[in-house]
Amino acid sequence: MPTRHHTTMKLLSGLLPQSVALAFLLLSLPCMGAKAIRVMYIAGGGTTLENCVLHDGTVSHKVDLPRRNLTETLPFPDGELVLRALPKPLASGEAVPPDAPRVTIPESWTRCILIFMSDPSNKVLPVKIFPVEASDTKMPLGHTLLFNCTQATIRGKFGNVVVTCKPGDSTDIKPPRQDSGDYDVAIDCFYPGETLVKPVCRSTWNHNPNVKQFLFATPDPHRKLPHIWGVNDLPEARKVNEGD
Repeated sequence: MPTRHHTTMKLLSGLLPQSVALAFLLLSLPCMGAKAIRVMYIAGGGTTLENCVLHDGTVSHKVDLPRRNLTETLPFPDGELVLRALPKPLASGEAVPPDAPRVTIPESWTRCILIFMSDPSNKVLPVKIFPVEASDTKMPLGHTLLFNCTQATIRGKFGNVVVTCKPGDSTDIKPPRQDSGDYDVAIDCFYPGETLVKPVCRSTWNHNPNVKQFLFATPDPHRKLPHIWGVNDLPEARKVNEGD
């Protein structure tokens, strides 16, 4: 999965390792003249949210934040969107707090995933938002997008596809095979200043060419090695897959 899919995830390096809250968007439903948006939230830094509000300048949209899963699809109007994340809907006449987390979604994007990273320094809502374009053109079916939210460099072999993902970066992983079936996975990591490469995951995964996947490497509170996990985009349901 050698193709690179750089996003604003470069900014994540300033949040690691305690700020781990992403969020990532696999859309299988047609967009019928509107933007389709989903949210992925990963708690970190001692904060956990159950829900929030996305304000589009006119309307507030309540968003439930399931653990390690994508939210339901949220329909928004076409055009460029500037969204602010709030803890609750605004009262009549109330202005949006100037420090509320903000994200701009380009007019050309029809499908988007908003990754919510924990940011305890924000007193309005403790998150920082990173948008990822998730259209079939940018992220075709069968591909996996790896987000490295740790301070380690991640090296992985997925079937015969080899990728390296630096801290705070993301990498697009090409399909390990063209048809459905199992493939071998070997994921290693090494930290700055260390020469020893440490094994993180040895497993066999199943490839479905008709879905997309978001794969995350996040700090593990119980050990120094990263935790590997992912969310599939399925037509009927979304499932969380543990990779280690």
